[in-house]
Amino acid sequence: MKKVIFTTGSMALGLALLSGCTTMRTWPNYERSAENKMVVIQENIGDGLKTGALTPDESQMFLTTLKGIRTDYEELRDRRISQEQWNSLHERLDVLGAEVNRAARTAGIEEPRSGDRIVALQRTIDDGRINRRWPVTEGRDFQARLDSTRSDYLRMTEGGRSATYEERAGISRRLDSLETDIDGFRQGAARMLPAGRACMYEGATVATQSTICRSGVTFLCDDGEWHNLGRACQ
Repeated sequence: MKKVIFTTGSMALGLALLSGCTTMRTWPNYERSAENKMVVIQENIGDGLKTGALTPDESQMFLTTLKGIRTDYEELRDRRISQEQWNSLHERLDVLGAEVNRAARTAGIEEPRSGDRIVALQRTIDDGRINRRWPVTEGRDFQARLDSTRSDYLRMTEGGRSATYEERAGISRRLDSLETDIDGFRQGAARMLPAGRACMYEGATVATQSTICRSGVTFLCDDGEWHNLGRACQ
């Protein structure tokens, strides 16, 4: 009886340890999302200080909080950790971002800001990767260019510093170039696709005028509907 209890307990402990190990990994998407939030928060603090919406004391208080979060971010970056640790850091960024927004009220700034453009481009890249709108090589290139631009912009605005006109123009040109290349690739890919609705097969999207082999028979996707061509296939 004792042997059975010991064996059962050992198995439970082993499963618990295995479960814990499987959740310990790197989280690149969480890292990028945290960087995006820090970019926007830094930009809001700098804009608030520049427009007078934030006092120097308020700005310094927010920057000190952001510096502490960024220090913790550097500790987590590229490490095999649990998802809960990243969730905790994101919660702190969300709270700080909301506090800065309430205090700064930077909505009066009309020109599109680099931080917002970086966030929007990250969403576009993520959407393209998830929905396989471009090959892996192009997706990696787009992501590497955005990561480099975001990193440089974070450095330029660190400590609530306002980027110079030349620095802002340089970042804007890089974002313009990336947006143009992404839009050009998407338009080119769209022109290459035949007109008509796609079909679904085993949870995947299949373009119209494409064929599949099912049960030894060839089927054609034609404007959202499958047609049996009556041809044998393997």
